[in-house]
Amino acid sequence: MPIVAFEVTAVDEVVIGKAKERTRFSFEYLDWRPFALAGLNVLSILLVWAPFLGDMRTICRYLDGPMYMYVAATLYSIPADSPLHAMPLPDFYYACHLVVFPLLIRAFSFLGYDWSMLFVSAAASTLATVIFYYLVKEFKYSVNPFWASIVFIFFPCRWLLYHSVGATEPVFILLVVASLYCYKKDSYVLAFLLAGLASATRIFGILLFVSYAVTLISQRKYRYLPLTLLIPAFLVANFLNYQVIYGDFFAYFKYNGSFVSIAHIALPYLSWSVPVPVPLPMFLTNVLPGNTNNMELFIAIYVLYILGTLRLWKHKELFFYSAFFVGAIMFIGHPDISRYLLPAAPFALILAFDDIISRKEFMLVFPLIIVLGYLYCWGLVPSNLMDAGIYGDMINSINR
Repeated sequence: MPIVAFEVTAVDEVVIGKAKERTRFSFEYLDWRPFALAGLNVLSILLVWAPFLGDMRTICRYLDGPMYMYVAATLYSIPADSPLHAMPLPDFYYACHLVVFPLLIRAFSFLGYDWSMLFVSAAASTLATVIFYYLVKEFKYSVNPFWASIVFIFFPCRWLLYHSVGATEPVFILLVVASLYCYKKDSYVLAFLLAGLASATRIFGILLFVSYAVTLISQRKYRYLPLTLLIPAFLVANFLNYQVIYGDFFAYFKYNGSFVSIAHIALPYLSWSVPVPVPLPMFLTNVLPGNTNNMELFIAIYVLYILGTLRLWKHKELFFYSAFFVGAIMFIGHPDISRYLLPAAPFALILAFDDIISRKEFMLVFPLIIVLGYLYCWGLVPSNLMDAGIYGDMINSINR
């Protein structure tokens, strides 16, 4: 068999040399930006805490954090002498608190349930920021991924607040961003497992099942459609647990179901009516009787999110997620609509408007947004707290 000789040119030697250099670890190739973003996110949290460092229970008492702490400690088995009976709330109320966040709090409860809750929120938001950076950078969703990730830390103001207190949003957004990253990397099983965990963190995570299914169909990736069944499986498991504890598979909706307004439309020539969800219930129930205070803010929020979602059209995975999420929230009759829309904010408010947030004009005004955001947080935290006496009794009961 003849031996074939290959001549190595000078150009080849240079290429091989550069390849060898890349395989060796060097700080020259280390991307410092994720570390800077992680540090900045932690700093942003500490600044929210700053006025309350003398009594961190103020941060811990911010609702609904204490409720998740109590579920983490009791695992939905509420004792007859529960200090929270003083509020008062029916036992099935705790079914509103899906299982993932309480389990994470319980996993780190050696820190104390209060500090565990804050640790989970802080760690989740920090990881979400870093993964968001890699998602934006690797798939070119922004002309300046580092700047877009900085904006993500502080904007919108509601996110600045909720990634600094005990809340499900940091964990939920972490799971959503990580799921989308895995999807773009073609790791479909991991993407749908993370989406499943999101569905057992906040109920609207189930919309990932619909958005991924539609995305796969639009991209003609039909063979992966059965894998999307992993997503609702987590929520079904959570609800099966409710069947065991409360004797009601749909216990979650016994309390939260009231936030969806239903109109009963009478059918002509028939004696029965069809229940139809009413869009924009919070807006309509205030505007139609003439109570227009602050309703312009509702209009602005809806328009911004809808416009941002439409601008995501060329990125089908982001568009369908935001479209189904924003569309579903439009039927929720709750005054805190800005909080409910937060999981769509990284995409519909930041990436969708990348051409605006990357401009020098936005960069110049962004420090003002940060300052106003902190004033917003510092003023709002003391206004939404669990009663200090009930909170103290709760902490004593779960530490026994």
